[in-house]
Amino acid sequence: MLLVLPWPGVLAAVLPLPYLVNVLRFANVGDDDAERTNAGWRVFLWLNLATGFLVTMLLIAANWA
Repeated sequence: MLLVLPWPGVLAAVLPLPYLVNVLRFANVGDDDAERTNAGWRVFLWLNLATGFLVTMLLIAANWA
């Protein structure tokens, strides 16, 4: 859906991809090694910070024009 937005909104289509990569790293985690998911949570926090910044910049750029 994001790909049909006008420029620079189309850039928002790539922002969910790092989240997908982070989730896929832990797709096969079982009960025995569930503590590994803490690393995924820490990565998620940084991804959320960076993605929130980029979404804000995209919204500013879209409304600037």
